[in-house]
Amino acid sequence: MHGADASARGIRGGWRLFGGTFLTVLLLAVGSSAGALWTTGAVPLGATANVATAAATSTGATALTRTYQFTPANAATQNIRIAPIVYTNTGTAPLALSATMSNNTAPLAANVSLTYWAGSGGACAASIPATGVSVGTLAAPPALPAALSAVPVGGAVTLCTATSLSTTMLVSQGLSVSPTLTLTGRVGANWIASVPLAFTQSVYRVPDPTGLTCAQTGALNNIATLSFTAVPGASSYRVVRATGGTLIKTATTSPITITANDLGLVGLLTIGTLPVLVQATDATGTVSPGLPATVTVLTVIATGCG
Repeated sequence: MHGADASARGIRGGWRLFGGTFLTVLLLAVGSSAGALWTTGAVPLGATANVATAAATSTGATALTRTYQFTPANAATQNIRIAPIVYTNTGTAPLALSATMSNNTAPLAANVSLTYWAGSGGACAASIPATGVSVGTLAAPPALPAALSAVPVGGAVTLCTATSLSTTMLVSQGLSVSPTLTLTGRVGANWIASVPLAFTQSVYRVPDPTGLTCAQTGALNNIATLSFTAVPGASSYRVVRATGGTLIKTATTSPITITANDLGLVGLLTIGTLPVLVQATDATGTVSPGLPATVTVLTVIATGCG
């Protein structure tokens, strides 16, 4: 009986020892896990990475700046502008690359086609490839092609851009837009390397002639002579009514003489003034806003200027 009691006490002691050891191991394990979670902590947005740095440079923004100026016959070759943009990862971790466009709400932005594709070594093909491209506009830019989705450490990618005017010169003449293309490389969600590329695109418009003068002619049926300084590149000049823009007369050089016939006054007795505009035109199809002048009509045979 004493032997049995001793044996039972030994078993109970063993269980207490085992239980204590198990509890100690469990507490140590739990304590180790809690300590790991506590020391990790959260990295706030904008913090500097300790193990990876997101940094980048980019070149090529100036090539995106342009003024559209082409004749209808040369639109196929002169309208499209191809520009390579090189984005270099100077950080210590691979970057996931994306592109955004801002300041692109001006009316011209919707009329400029924008195409992306991947180039190589800072160079692009002379024409837009048939495949592997993303197409949009400056107002609604496309996503980057899949080939440009990542930039390795110390590496660089070449983003090829092609812009072209999707309307005629006449429709968009004088308009401009100054957007900013931003290329952003990311390491996770917190560390980014953004490079903004600001540029301007505009559509040429022939300027007005200068030095406009209006003189009485003193000749029968002639009302006034409009003289001005020619515009370089202008192909012709025209006189239109200031209200409504009705064409009165065209000429290739200065001066332009306005007659009663030009105004439709033959056989009529008319007294009053007529505001007009003298405009220049060019081979691209653009028309200048117009210099104002006032023609004074006393009778069909009287002349004068206002």
